[in-house]
Amino acid sequence: MTLCEWVEGLVRLSHIAYPSNRGRTSESFEELVESNLYPLYGKVLLIQDEKGKHDWDTLQLALNGSLDLLQEIFVYFSSMEASSAEGDTMNVTEFMQMMDSLEMCDHHLSLSATIDIFVRCNQEECMHFLGEAVDGSRLEEEMEMEFEEYRDALLQCAMMKKKTLEAAAGGKPIRDEDAVFMMLRQMSSGWKNWQAVCELRKLHANASADFENRMLSLTTETVEPLRRGRMRITVKTLAK
Repeated sequence: MTLCEWVEGLVRLSHIAYPSNRGRTSESFEELVESNLYPLYGKVLLIQDEKGKHDWDTLQLALNGSLDLLQEIFVYFSSMEASSAEGDTMNVTEFMQMMDSLEMCDHHLSLSATIDIFVRCNQEECMHFLGEAVDGSRLEEEMEMEFEEYRDALLQCAMMKKKTLEAAAGGKPIRDEDAVFMMLRQMSSGWKNWQAVCELRKLHANASADFENRMLSLTTETVEPLRRGRMRITVKTLAK
């Protein structure tokens, strides 16, 4: 596709997505540019700026001390969906569930931002889907990240959470490595809390099932009838 063909395609798309009440092509195209192209261009510039701003190879080394923890978390959450029960790849829903369950999100790292990070770390899959037609219903289960891409995504999350740490420190700059270590500490704490929550839910479910079974087993044959006399239930009224 040439540049002219690409622009022509955008013009036709603008007519469909943003029809003008007055039938003007310029209004439809302007709305397409304002609502989609400008935000997309801003994200591209941000990605390019982020790539040159951080030493990603050095930050990868900062994760090496917590590989067992990261692998354990990755396998657990990547096994939650039936489409990836083996736990060797993680889709975007599982990635969002992990970030939410471990309470990793804040006002800088929102759940919508985690989707952008997931897509950014799956450039190979994105180019594959852009190059050929793909069934939209299967997009979620086909577009998945492996453990190496998962590590890249965590580093990008740490760089976004770095802004929150700097704001909490009164604007004091924080080293990239320190931001990664703080995020790992938060992940470890969130993982322990999540395991405790899951254990409590399991105990509560077992206790509820035992109580229900016990109540269903109560019949006239299994419950001893009340004896006559003082042991029977009586209702006392106040003396006048």
